[in-house]
Amino acid sequence: TWNAETSLPRGKGRVEHCVVVLGDVLYVVGGKGNNEYFASVLRLEDGAWEQVAPMSTKRWQFGCGAVSGYIYAVGGYMDGSVERFDSTKGPNGAWTPVTSMPTPRRYHAVAVLDDIVIAMGGQTFNLHTSRFDTLATVEKYVSADDEWQKMPNMTALIACGWRIFLALMP
Repeated sequence: TWNAETSLPRGKGRVEHCVVVLGDVLYVVGGKGNNEYFASVLRLEDGAWEQVAPMSTKRWQFGCGAVSGYIYAVGGYMDGSVERFDSTKGPNGAWTPVTSMPTPRRYHAVAVLDDIVIAMGGQTFNLHTSRFDTLATVEKYVSADDEWQKMPNMTALIACGWRIFLALMP
């Protein structure tokens, strides 16, 4: 059964954002809305929304994951950068950059497994063709080493978001 919860504050609606749970607190991160792109982050705690520290980069079409008490904002439109949110730094938390992904991507999936952030699929901008290429690549971020490592490619090209593209690899 679905239950209605507290709506986002008026004027704070957004698309192409991330939602992530850290502990028992829900966060809405980045996105865009009303012809505006957001670095802002909202936290729902005890039935009320509050704004916390914004990311240093406006992000949309990106992925998020929670690992070891941190939130990671991964990639996004034309961007391979990654930021980490620490909710224990001051009353509003703080974002700090970590090592960027080797492959900039948007509309990708992000998963967390055994304290490792995994970015897969999506699209990357091809400077030679001035178009977005759909990806089968998979990369993992090992936070203990602050490094990204390549993983085996997926067997299909997948981009997430409001469209899904699927093409079998030869």
